[in-house]
Order: sequence, then structure tokens, then C-alpha cells
Amino acid sequence: MEWIYWYEEVISLRSKKLAIGLSLLLVSLLLGACVPEPDLIVDSVTITPSVPCVDQIITFDVTIKNIGQASIPSGTSITVRFLSSSQLGAKASCIRSNLRAGHLSDTGSVSFSDYSPPQAGTRTFTITVDYDNAVTESNEDNNVFSGSFDIVTCEPEPERRQRIL
Repeated sequence: MEWIYWYEEVISLRSKKLAIGLSLLLVSLLLGACVPEPDLIVDSVTITPSVPCVDQIITFDVTIKNIGQASIPSGTSITVRFLSSSQLGAKASCIRSNLRAGHLSDTGSVSFSDYSPPQAGTRTFTITVDYDNAVTESNEDNNVFSGSFDIVTCEPEPERRQRIL
């Protein structure tokens, strides 16, 4: 009988330890869910020139912002990727900037300027901030910005000739 009583005590003690362990795990998970994190977005994209011509070099100036509840430490590399419908491959660049939480004036910027469309028509592009997921964010689903623009055929500028008398 003593053996049965001892066995019941061991099981009771193990159950209590398991209950305490599960409670601590639950509390740590709940607290972990409340830890503030940064949230990177593409804030704006400016295309220059605003009405690009065929074979003209176009520059895309991309501004990113942190709308999250935590800052991104200075020196953190944030990869921004540019992909266009009419060019093969993608181009990526890094921003190293301290994007503080709640400071809407804190932005990072990058430019892509070796894009030259060979034909007139509508082009689409996609820009992804934190492309390599180096920054843990509160929302990983808002890192992509897509847009489109038109390429037109421009008339060549008339040659200027000087008249020599």
C-alpha cells in the first residue's frame, strides 16, 4: 500500500510541475506577442521624367518608412528590390538608416536609375522593401508596392543649325 501511495504522490507532484511549466510557457508566449516590432512600408515612388520616352533612362526614387512600434537600429541593412515587367531580373539595393518608431520624418531612400524601356506602352513595376526578411516586422504582408506607368514615343528634338554668312 505504501508503494501505491508514494506513486500517487509522485504523479501529483509531476502534474503540478507540468501545470506550472505550461502556465509559464503560456505567459511567456502572451508577453512575446506584445513585444513591439518595426513595420516597413514603401512610402512613395517618384518616377523621373514623369512622362518617359522610349530608350530614355528612367529613375525610380523609392522612400521607405517605419510605421511600426519599434525602431530599427542604426546600421541595419534593409534590402529594397525593384522588378519591372520589361526587364529581365531584378535589382536590389541596401539602405542603412536608423528608422525610429513613431518618427514619420525618418525615412530611408534608394534610387534605381539604369532602366531604359525599348518600346512604348504601359509598364508595371514592383518594389519590395526588406526583400530578404532581415527585419522581423509586426506586419510582413505590407512590404510590396506595385504600380504602372506609360512609355511614350517622343519626337526627336529638331537639329539646331547655325547659319554662317
